[in-house]
Order: sequence, then C-alpha cells, then structure tokens
Amino acid sequence: GICLGFHVIPKGEGRNDVFSALFTRWKKAPEYVIYDFACALAPYCWAREYEFFKDTVFLVDKFHAPGHSRC
Repeated sequence: GICLGFHVIPKGEGRNDVFSALFTRWKKAPEYVIYDFACALAPYCWAREYEFFKDTVFLVDKFHAPGHSRC
C-alpha cells in the first residue's frame, strides 16, 4: 500500500473525519467507499461536495451490514 496521508481522530470518528480525509487527499473521488456507516456518509458527502462525490458508490461491508435495516 501507499500512504496518501493521515488523519488524527482524538475521539470517536464521525462522518466529517472520513469526508475530510477523502476530500483533502484525493484529486478525484474514489469509485467505491466501503465504510461501516456508509449509509450516513454518502448523503453527508453529497450534501457538501456533490460534484466531487457524484460518481462514488458508498457500501457497507458484510461484517457491519447486520443492523443496517433502514439504509
């Protein structure tokens, strides 16, 4: 792997931590983002930088999917 940067999270992470890391480190948004709370991260990203994230697919992995019943 290649380290593109780092982001210190002093307490429980929030949507802005992931959003900021992606938006400030990538010139073009990734095609896929797999994140444990992607169902909340997607609208957060689209509301703030729609043009940047408009083609990104946000997915929840199988490990974190149980309990995600409304997304």
